[in-house]
Amino acid sequence: MQRAEQARIKDLNDDITNPDKKLSFADNGYLKAISGISAGAVFVINFLLKFCMRGLSNKEFHETQTKMNISVALKLTIARFVNSSLLLVIVNTDPGKWFQGGGLVYDANILLFMLAFQFPF
Repeated sequence: MQRAEQARIKDLNDDITNPDKKLSFADNGYLKAISGISAGAVFVINFLLKFCMRGLSNKEFHETQTKMNISVALKLTIARFVNSSLLLVIVNTDPGKWFQGGGLVYDANILLFMLAFQFPF
């Protein structure tokens, strides 16, 4: 089963790199499902990062609550930037495919939609 999935992904990769070949409806849906799953994983990791960064900042000795909150905000900003933005660009390395279905723009839109429903606390 795993080899069949790997062969399917390799075939899809070959189809995507050929600009003259149109993807079938099922293959296009498969790529978008993979994009949605990866965006969901980023969403979950961003949610868990909040607790990790608060835990790390609580172990530091801050003079005031404000300094502790600034420490949490700085750590969360850096971690979420790397997790959300840089990771999407690393996964979608070919700029020619960024605007195709299942590309960088699609991944970013799915992620932004999911993050819109994440609670800020």
